[in-house]
Amino acid sequence: MTSPISLAQQQYQQVSHYVTHGESTNSCSAFKQVFQQLIQMTSQSELQAQHLAQQFALGDDTVSLHEVMMESQKSLVYLKASHEVTKRCLSAYQEIWNMHV
Repeated sequence: MTSPISLAQQQYQQVSHYVTHGESTNSCSAFKQVFQQLIQMTSQSELQAQHLAQQFALGDDTVSLHEVMMESQKSLVYLKASHEVTKRCLSAYQEIWNMHV
């Protein structure tokens, strides 16, 4: 699974390319793809963390506390990254909206 930071960097480069070359439709679809992938990765990570925690709680010997904690922290990182991207996008949108043309 790709980390949210490297995914964001790749998508940023793609969007930057589209914007500098005046291809607004493609940049919008690329931006949409970034959001969708970020949300999917966050959801998958959260589900995996919940699944491991449930297995550990039920006494499954194949799942260690270390694995549960690592997956929970990874899920938290994805969630924080998603929140930060959303917050910054809304801030940028508000800044653009308030520009005087």
